[in-house]
Amino acid sequence: MANIQRFRAFHPVAAEAAAQKFGNQLWYLCEQLIGLAVFDEGLPEQERERLVHAIQNKVGHEKPTKRLLMPFDELVKATIPDLASTNTQKVFKILGIETSFFSVPVDAWTENGDYIRGKRIVDGLKVVNDHAERAVKIVQDYNRSVTTREEDFQSLLLGVSAHRRTLQDFKKRTLAKKYSL
Repeated sequence: MANIQRFRAFHPVAAEAAAQKFGNQLWYLCEQLIGLAVFDEGLPEQERERLVHAIQNKVGHEKPTKRLLMPFDELVKATIPDLASTNTQKVFKILGIETSFFSVPVDAWTENGDYIRGKRIVDGLKVVNDHAERAVKIVQDYNRSVTTREEDFQSLLLGVSAHRRTLQDFKKRTLAKKYSL
């Protein structure tokens, strides 16, 4: 994000487009999910302590959003603890993770039973991009039903891509109008 910020001086239009696209991928930085970072042993102990302090003390939004709503310029300067609040506690409740280890120094967490159970739960979470995975599955299923040869599949994809460029949109009425006799 800092590189995108610096790039604005050279090419503001491209940097803004990159910032917008990058910002769309930051859904996991919302107030609730940021709490999972307490289990990131790569995060320095001091940051983890600040994160716990924010989770316990920083009052969050009355109606927290599912997506981080912070201007890109502010986000560049933010740290993980800056994004946490009392709303972050919800993720632990939802996952059934006891947070008694918050009262123990970070360097002793790895020997705390609640921390160990919580880390096991968090490590077991699967990250899923439903839209992308559905699209891949559809293409794979279609590929298996049409052809078994990779060369034929690539030719099919090129044909579909060329055909899509000839249409203004992909609505039934547009197709019906274009192909009606």
